[in-house]
Amino acid sequence: MKAIRRCFLFPIALILLLAHSPAHTWAQSPAPIDAVYWFDWSDDGSKIGLAGDGISVYDANFRLLAFRPQPDPTGSRSIASFSPDGTKLATLNEIWDANTLETLVELPPDVILGQWNSDGSQIATIAQNLREIVIYSATTGDLLKTITLDGSQIIESPPMWSHDSTRIALIDRKYITVLIDAIQGQVIARYPQSDQSLGSVIWSPDDTQLAFTGFSVVALGTYGSKPQSSSTDALRDSIYVMDAANGQIVHTITDLPGNVNQLKWSPDSAQLLAKIQYGLVYVWDIQTEQLIDSYKSSGFMVGIEYSPDGGQIMWGIHPYRDFSHVGLDDIVPQSTYTQSLFNGVIKLAVPAPSAARIQNILNRCVTNAETLNNLNRLLATAQYVDFIAAINTLPADQIPPACAADVIAIAEVLNAAPTR
Repeated sequence: MKAIRRCFLFPIALILLLAHSPAHTWAQSPAPIDAVYWFDWSDDGSKIGLAGDGISVYDANFRLLAFRPQPDPTGSRSIASFSPDGTKLATLNEIWDANTLETLVELPPDVILGQWNSDGSQIATIAQNLREIVIYSATTGDLLKTITLDGSQIIESPPMWSHDSTRIALIDRKYITVLIDAIQGQVIARYPQSDQSLGSVIWSPDDTQLAFTGFSVVALGTYGSKPQSSSTDALRDSIYVMDAANGQIVHTITDLPGNVNQLKWSPDSAQLLAKIQYGLVYVWDIQTEQLIDSYKSSGFMVGIEYSPDGGQIMWGIHPYRDFSHVGLDDIVPQSTYTQSLFNGVIKLAVPAPSAARIQNILNRCVTNAETLNNLNRLLATAQYVDFIAAINTLPADQIPPACAADVIAIAEVLNAAPTR
């Protein structure tokens, strides 16, 4: 289940001020993609959506399925997500057919989209006053429920539905993580945090944990902090993982090279993927809190995403934005295994490649025992060329195409660098 993301550089209040002119007609073929504002992978891996000069939907092999001209000339509100079943696409204040990009539902023009519930029947939004969560029917556009925060609290992050659709999490302006009963429409928990600024909160795929980012002013010399010029204080950026049942912080990552702009969980809840200071991608093992892979972008990064089975990550490049970051040249990435698409504005990479990672993915998506055993035998002896050939011969009813693409990508990296 994917969140519908606001523009990564624009605060919610500013997004509300931007004009929106819905498009009702569109061309049949896209212009070349030379910048990316947003992208998303459908949960089943069958579709990839890109928003640049236009909004395009591709299949898992990046073959074009549908195109519609950009409805927002600034691109700053090109935020969207596929419904859980991949049949619908939400962007701006509309819900489109993901196969034709025709408008199916129009919501009020001043709402900020949040997230689909697990079956795609409802969508959560933030009202213009930034104090209410408004839930609409994703089929009819009817208003189903309005949830008001206590007192004068301002919503600072998109509302995030738990994967079982029973709770909604968000951050308010007083830097409190708020949990809401999505059925009753009532606040059920408020967990104050110590940092002076918090980013968006995200549920782990198993709904047991919440991850969010923050930064605070700390004393010089504090672990993981960075001195400020002409100041006796330092800033420390942190990533937190919180137990959703009691609000206790169970993991903290503080040794960060810059501000964290976006977080993503891996599908198995074992890793956290972070976009840092517009030009870096870091991957951490949650249990050990150790960095296990990293990448450095050649341009201004827009978004990060795991593939639905977790074998690959993707990020976009916006070449028209000024790209500069003090100290970035001094950071050496662990990995350079990337694939460039659309003249380099989309990057694909394989985080922490290993035979064990392939096996974990196969165990989740291959249900035929004989097929699984044959593939694992090839992996056990590192016969990656034969493994790739075997995957390519399997029909979709034995291995889903998205799963096949993931394990092939990992195997190709291991074959190219077997000692890594």
